[in-house]
Amino acid sequence: GILPANHTRTSRIRLWITLDDDVTAPLMINQSFFTSRLNITEAEHFWKGHGKGHQAVDMMEWLQSEGRFPNVSDPGIWTTLTGVKRGDLVLHSPCLIHTSPPPLGRSVAFLCATYAPGESRVFRQGNAGAPGRSCARSVPLHAEIGGSQDPCLPQVYPR
Repeated sequence: GILPANHTRTSRIRLWITLDDDVTAPLMINQSFFTSRLNITEAEHFWKGHGKGHQAVDMMEWLQSEGRFPNVSDPGIWTTLTGVKRGDLVLHSPCLIHTSPPPLGRSVAFLCATYAPGESRVFRQGNAGAPGRSCARSVPLHAEIGGSQDPCLPQVYPR
């Protein structure tokens, strides 16, 4: 869902590390740009974290239908980081509206890691990741991830 970037208990910080030179990082829409399109009631709802059930793309399309948001194909609304070099790190909240960068016409490699403490719970059933690069989750819905031995959730710090 769509939450403010400071809701880190349910939306973990994401790391994007490129393994190639001269690539474009994921495109993002600045949170203040997005919230400036909301009315007072919608903004209060958003800042309280009540957007969990809403997908960002649905919210943007709804705001577009009301004439309050530009077309998502307008490159002017996206923050674009170009010329990212091997080993560079982009740190962002997955709450930010973001999408994959445009194709470069060549294959590039990158790592996307998300930190979550062991007491975190699974909030969405199904595979982790996008189609074609998914991981079959073994942790049940609402279960804690710590000690789960889930292949999608590798432990990165010794107990």
